[in-house]
Amino acid sequence: MAMSTIDIHISGWTMMASVSSLSLSTENPLICSNKFSKVLEPISNMSFNPPSSVQVTSRQIPKWERIPNTSIQSKPLLIYHKAFTASPSELSARFEQAGEVIPQWVYSMYKQTHFHSTTHEVLGVVSGRARLCFGGEQNPGRVEPIVEKGDLIIVPAGVGHRLLDDLGPNDSFTMVGAYPHGKDWDMCYGRPGEEGNIKNIENLEWFHGDPLYGTDERIVVLKTPDPMPQACEKSI
Repeated sequence: MAMSTIDIHISGWTMMASVSSLSLSTENPLICSNKFSKVLEPISNMSFNPPSSVQVTSRQIPKWERIPNTSIQSKPLLIYHKAFTASPSELSARFEQAGEVIPQWVYSMYKQTHFHSTTHEVLGVVSGRARLCFGGEQNPGRVEPIVEKGDLIIVPAGVGHRLLDDLGPNDSFTMVGAYPHGKDWDMCYGRPGEEGNIKNIENLEWFHGDPLYGTDERIVVLKTPDPMPQACEKSI
């Protein structure tokens, strides 16, 4: 069967996806390997809070079983609290403007713990509230934050993460997912046979500038990592 493509319209953006690989079930995000094809629209600075007013949480997460977490590069999990009020299209345009990452999907987070060995990940919450788990469900040093619309999460390669609870109540939990230029994410689950994937993490390049604020406001570069937690943190 010949493969064809269709346009997907999400919050004013047009994405291309192959018909043969596209699934619209709740278990699969609307993913596009191409860039958003719509010309970037002007961004209102009022949709983004200045970095000086944004509270940033930084956490190191210890290795747990076959999930490396932040143990390889010592780059911390970062959460920017209430950083923006932007729509999905405005946030995607801001990512493009900042120049560090390319937006690739609009979706929730999988309910199974997984990590990426090929890329770091930037997640901007554009609707709803949720409790997430970083580090593995049984990891004594895991972090379980409640995040909400306007929060930005920077997940280093190797950090296990999953959705625990979609807290609603009115809007489903949705994020814009973005990745550094030229990077495609893989899916690892802490299973035997993933050792080769994990070795990739050591040589991954970190961000040169801030994914949200660009090179002039480098929160992601300047933030000093915190010590490893000794017990699970259930809200930050």
